Amino acid sequence: MLIRDVAYDTLPKRDRARLHRDIAAWAEETLADRIGEFAELVADHLLAAVAYEEELAVAPDPSLRGLRQNAFEAALRAGRRASSLGLRLRSRNWMHQAFELAEKLEVGPRELGLLLDEDAEANGSVGDGPDVGALSRAIEALEAVTQPSDDDAQLLARLRRAKGSTLYWHQADVEAAR
Repeated sequence: MLIRDVAYDTLPKRDRARLHRDIAAWAEETLADRIGEFAELVADHLLAAVAYEEELAVAPDPSLRGLRQNAFEAALRAGRRASSLGLRLRSRNWMHQAFELAEKLEVGPRELGLLLDEDAEANGSVGDGPDVGALSRAIEALEAVTQPSDDDAQLLARLRRAKGSTLYWHQADVEAAR
């Protein structure tokens, strides 16, 4: 392990990012018929590539946006797979990664809200519950929609419920929950 770590640390960060992307692409291509089983492997490598590319970026880079989009889709796939296996804490962690990437991709308020709603529904009160800060940002963004649909109103209500439940049950903050 020491030799592996030293060898990895000697690689330039740009090469590390490329290798992580290459491994993810290899897995998606070679293991396509069983990609669900390897969803976390792909997501993990794409997230590592994103982290290195973000660290190295000096200006807005369209290729970084594409990499973030791929990593978002992979993290979402990994979160859903973990949830389907009953691995709720792992699912919550992957869904959190997906949400952070979605914010960087500047997806719309409905999409952010639906992502958080899916996590809250699938993973309930695992760990510390849903991310209150993320719920607050999604609620604020949905409240700013100029012509909300009935679906938007229902989504907003579900997000408020998830936030209130988290504040009440996990943070014992009755006033904030109200």
